[in-house]
Amino acid sequence: MSIVPIWVWVGLLAGALAWVVVDRLGFGVTYWATRDPLRRSAIREAARIRRTWPRTAHALGLAHTVTTTDRRGRGPATTKVLIPPMVGIRVDQAGITMEFATVLGIGADDFSRQATHLANAWKVAEVVVRQSTPGRVQVRTPRPAQITTYSVKP
Repeated sequence: MSIVPIWVWVGLLAGALAWVVVDRLGFGVTYWATRDPLRRSAIREAARIRRTWPRTAHALGLAHTVTTTDRRGRGPATTKVLIPPMVGIRVDQAGITMEFATVLGIGADDFSRQATHLANAWKVAEVVVRQSTPGRVQVRTPRPAQITTYSVKP
């Protein structure tokens, strides 16, 4: 039985790390399997939205700060920032759909109030917010209709 050299394990680890980074930037398997340039740009845009969501939520006030102490009231107080987690993101021909879980104090009405600011932060034309199920908020960024013109050369 042969022992695998250390450089093989280092290479596998480096490849896995590169795969995670590339997928996080929006250049994963789905990106390269897609031939439509508009869908590719939507995949990159969705990756950017997913990557910057915690910072955007905090900046727009879609985060809730909770200060707690231990049960007896002794000890230092701990502060936690609760940001609605993005539980799903889907790209299709009509746009990008994101699903968020609600947290204490942040719901669909807060997302609706910040819809124009979300659109500005994400650099999209508009943002549509609706409550899909209790405890879930669906945020959609519809893509503008693609207008194609053809010219016939004589």
